[in-house]
Amino acid sequence: MSFINRCLAGEATADGIDLEVEKWHTNADCQDQTLHEHLGMTWDEYKQWATRPSVLPSIISARLSGIPLAEELARAEQ
Repeated sequence: MSFINRCLAGEATADGIDLEVEKWHTNADCQDQTLHEHLGMTWDEYKQWATRPSVLPSIISARLSGIPLAEELARAEQ
């Protein structure tokens, strides 16, 4: 199960992403996926997170709400 899916299931929190990235870098079993695939992010979500890590809670919230990330980010900025 991906990191994002574990967050959605309540089995992980956004604070754990650094350990998940480290796991991807050090675990040979993870190397058959790109980092965004391993984390369970779409390419757009990954680009947003890679340039502004503080959006991770918004990524999770958008997924939970079933809304586009752009809409969630617009809400968060209000």
